[in-house]
Amino acid sequence: MFAKMKLRQRILLGYLVPFLLLLVVMAMVYFNLRIAAHESHLLNETASFTPDVMLLSDSLVRMQRASYAYVLMNGKTAVVGGYPKKIFESSELKFQSLTEKLTKRYSDAPHQDNLHSLTEVGHNIIQVNRHYMTLVDEGKEKAAIAEFRRGEAIKLASQMDPLMDTIVKTDMEHRVKQREAVADAITTVQNTVVIGTACAMVLMVALGLWIAAAVSRSITANATQLSAA
Repeated sequence: MFAKMKLRQRILLGYLVPFLLLLVVMAMVYFNLRIAAHESHLLNETASFTPDVMLLSDSLVRMQRASYAYVLMNGKTAVVGGYPKKIFESSELKFQSLTEKLTKRYSDAPHQDNLHSLTEVGHNIIQVNRHYMTLVDEGKEKAAIAEFRRGEAIKLASQMDPLMDTIVKTDMEHRVKQREAVADAITTVQNTVVIGTACAMVLMVALGLWIAAAVSRSITANATQLSAA
């Protein structure tokens, strides 16, 4: 088929094939750069996830310490400016704002499941510790101490460490996969540019030689005809 092609068609093909190959290379580079940019954006967006979760956990710890201090002082915290109750209330507000922020920003299933578990435990911790403080405010200090000695708050607190470990581990694994996706996309871009450019150059040389041979045969044929004439 190619042997029967006219010289003009061969020249056109010599330009068209490398051009199409370069277009394919450009498309692959663009596609993989988009993937790398997307994954990089996700990495930046999720960079604060673990620190925010740590802050959320810290707010729960601060609430527990504040409620224990309130119970031990029988609610008579005027000498310290009402510090325990203020800490409890400010930490609760912080917990609520962080929970809302994390739930809105991280919609993927692993994060949502872990956040749901953490939020559930956190609300239970708040409820139990607020109950201690309420008993003290009602003048039921002994009942508050008895409730505390039942260990419900301790049981809930003991769920935090393994839950936090799971959340941090899941986040780290997720981020490793995102970094690998970025690295793979960049590697693909590099390979595409090198291999695509090399193939285009080889094709251009091969097609150039092919066209040159056709031109040479055409000139030889024309020269022979002129000589014969």
